[in-house]
Amino acid sequence: MYKRLKIFLKFCKRLWRSILLVACVFHREGQQALLDSVRARADLLLLAVEQKRVEIEFQRANNIVDLAQNVEKIKDPQLRQKAMAAISSSGRSLLMTEMHGRSPGGADAAR
Repeated sequence: MYKRLKIFLKFCKRLWRSILLVACVFHREGQQALLDSVRARADLLLLAVEQKRVEIEFQRANNIVDLAQNVEKIKDPQLRQKAMAAISSSGRSLLMTEMHGRSPGGADAAR
């Protein structure tokens, strides 16, 4: 019984939202509110993408730092020096790729 009531209430909530959405289309203020809502959702999605990109870059930087710390533990000085050179060159190439692969203003520059 409770499950059916819950499903019915969910259906009514969706129906009410649909009715309000249709009613908004017929009024100028409603149209503007609907457009503002769509723009706000799009902005939130763009921010989520930017946040994910920053998290990935941060993780890459942490991986390079972890590699450098592990290389410091190598006892053979020649091998340690070669490993550090490889890490620093890959870190520089990663940095250059990030700098040149993106627009100078970021995601907001396109607007």
